[in-house]
Amino acid sequence: MKSNRIYSFVLMLYICTVSLAQDISGKPMRLDSICKIKIDSSDYKSVDSLKIIDSVKNEYIIGDVIDFNYVNPTKTPLYVGISLERKDDEDWFLFFNEIFKKHSFLVHPDNGVIHIMPEGGFSINTFSPIKGTKKDCWKVCDCLYGDESIALFRLKYTISLIPYGFEFSNKNVVLPTKVCYSKPFYVKKDKTTRNQEHNKKGYKFYSHLW
Repeated sequence: MKSNRIYSFVLMLYICTVSLAQDISGKPMRLDSICKIKIDSSDYKSVDSLKIIDSVKNEYIIGDVIDFNYVNPTKTPLYVGISLERKDDEDWFLFFNEIFKKHSFLVHPDNGVIHIMPEGGFSINTFSPIKGTKKDCWKVCDCLYGDESIALFRLKYTISLIPYGFEFSNKNVVLPTKVCYSKPFYVKKDKTTRNQEHNKKGYKFYSHLW
């Protein structure tokens, strides 16, 4: 019982700290509270025009780098949010809401549920629009839990007119958004790990978003 109270307090303190680092209200931040944007009819076609050229391979060792090249042939500044999804027994689920943030794991002492906590506020990549061409790279972080040696992931790209994680306050305007995915890939602890070692251990993960 005591461990439950301590865990609940730590979890609440962690969530509050992360929320305050991002938005004092705890709600998605509104882009037009920071700057004003104009929506033109041609912008709705722009998100489909963006090309994402990634260098995703079949497998990575923690510390390897994935390069991203974006080509925007339109005059509309576009934004891409990159999330990390993990494959479980049945389907894909959101693992990291944004790969350019640092995340940590917090495990419940009783039910073993693993809470994934984003640390800090929005990354600089979030606010960096794509005009013409843009390059990004991600150093594959330690996204394996505990004694895991391998897991299967994919990247989720969210293309929009506003930075990922923001909310447009004009409810009468539906902003266009396009979602696409990379091919699946393994992340391994080291080079000695074989793909056949990939097994489902029944971990239950819970992601805390913005």
